[in-house]
Amino acid sequence: MGQRTVSSIVDNGTSLAASFNGNTIDGRQARSLLIQAVVSNAAALNGTLAVHASADGLAWGLLGTLTVTITTSGTNLFDITVTSVPFFRLVWTSTAGTGTLTSTVAQKIEG
Repeated sequence: MGQRTVSSIVDNGTSLAASFNGNTIDGRQARSLLIQAVVSNAAALNGTLAVHASADGLAWGLLGTLTVTITTSGTNLFDITVTSVPFFRLVWTSTAGTGTLTSTVAQKIEG
């Protein structure tokens, strides 16, 4: 069996003016994932973007050290190369300003 890569938009044009939990990423079939988080239209922005994980889709926690402080527009990549975690999501904690987030996930899947 071969591998294939599947990409999908997870959060599309989500406002960064307030804290939020992103949409759930189903990683049950993935051997690895790359989450691309693009911040645009940043104005006096300050906050943290982190990857959270869950075994059941109900209880969530920070996945290792996958967190970044964001103050300007730009692209952030989270590369998750070995995973036994079935569910992921981005969590934005806002402390100031505004901006927009569009996140995409690419998953390497067997079969």
